[in-house]
Amino acid sequence: MKPCVVSILSFSLFFLSHFTTSLSERCNPNDKKALLEIKKGLGNPYDLITWDPKTDCCTDWAEVTLSYINNIRNLSGPIPPTIAKLSKLKFLRISQTSISGPVPKFLSKLKNITYINLSYNNLVSTIPPSLSQLPLLEFLRLDRNKLIGSISKSLSKLAPKLTYLYLGHNQLTGVVPTSFAGWSFDTIDLSRNMLEGDISFLFGKDKTTYEMLLDHNKFEFDFSKLTFGKKL
Repeated sequence: MKPCVVSILSFSLFFLSHFTTSLSERCNPNDKKALLEIKKGLGNPYDLITWDPKTDCCTDWAEVTLSYINNIRNLSGPIPPTIAKLSKLKFLRISQTSISGPVPKFLSKLKNITYINLSYNNLVSTIPPSLSQLPLLEFLRLDRNKLIGSISKSLSKLAPKLTYLYLGHNQLTGVVPTSFAGWSFDTIDLSRNMLEGDISFLFGKDKTTYEMLLDHNKFEFDFSKLTFGKKL
C-alpha cells in the first residue's frame, strides 16, 4: 500500500503532505496528532469538523472545501506552531483570513516545502531571515499584510529555485538588497511599500523576469551602466 497524499483545502488553508503507511490506518499517528493540534490552535473551526481523532485522516479527512470564502474571516490569532511538526509538508496556504501575529520563524523547519502563501491576512512583523533556510522553496507570497522593516539581505540566499516572490502591499522600508541581482524571477512584486534606492540592478539583458511590480515606492533608476542587447 502506498503512502496517502492528503489534500486539505479549508478556509483557504491548504496542506499537501505525504504520510507514511500503517497497516491499520494509512495516516501516520504523528501527522494526525499534529493536524489535530493545528485544529485546536485555530479554535476548532466548524469547517474542520471532519478532523475526528477516531477516523483516518487519509480517507475521512481527504478533502474539505469551503464554497463561501466570506465565512472564513472569523479565523484569528497567530499561525499555530504545530505546523512545523509536519516535516514532509510541501504546500502551505493560509490566505484571506484574519490570522495575525508574525510571519512564523518556525516555517524554516519545513525543509521539504516548495510553496508558501500567507497573503491577504493581518500579519504584522518583519520578514524572518530564517526563510532563507528553506532549500526547496519555489513560491513565496507574503503580500497584502502589514509587514514592516527592511528586506533582509539573507533572503538573497533563498533557494535558487525561488522564482515567484510577492511582498507587495505591505509597509516595508529601506533598500532592496543588491544581491537580488543574481536572481531571475518569473514574478517579483514589491509594489505599494515604502522602499527606496536604485533598483536598476533588477534589469538588464540577462534578466528573464516575466512580471515585475514596483509601483508606489520611492525607487530610483540609473540604467547608464546596464546593457540591454544590440541597439536598433
